[in-house]
Amino acid sequence: MKVTGKSILVAILLLPITASAFTWGNQVNITGIYVYADGDAIIRTSANQNPDNCITSAYLVISKDSVNFKMLYSSALAAYTSGKTVSINYDGCKGNYPIVNSVASPAIW
Repeated sequence: MKVTGKSILVAILLLPITASAFTWGNQVNITGIYVYADGDAIIRTSANQNPDNCITSAYLVISKDSVNFKMLYSSALAAYTSGKTVSINYDGCKGNYPIVNSVASPAIW
C-alpha cells in the first residue's frame, strides 16, 4: 500500500476525534459505593469529575447496562477496600451523573 500525503493528513485529522471519545480523570480514591436494587452502582471519589458537563458530579454511575459491569464494580470495590488510587474513565451521562466507563488501578493512566 502506497502512503501518500493525503492519507497521512486524513490520519492526523482523525486522531483528535478518536482521542476525545472518552476522558481519563485524575488520580482519586474511592470514598463510597452504593448499589441500587435495579443494578446500577453509584460511587463517590475524593475528587469527582464531570468532563461531559452532566447536571451534577455529586455521584458517579457504573451502569448495570455496561457489558463489563461486574469487572468495573469489582475493580472499584477492590480499590475502595484497599485504599488504592484509581484513574476513572468517563463517557457521557446517565440521568444526572457522569458514567464510569473504565477503572484503572493503580492509577497509571
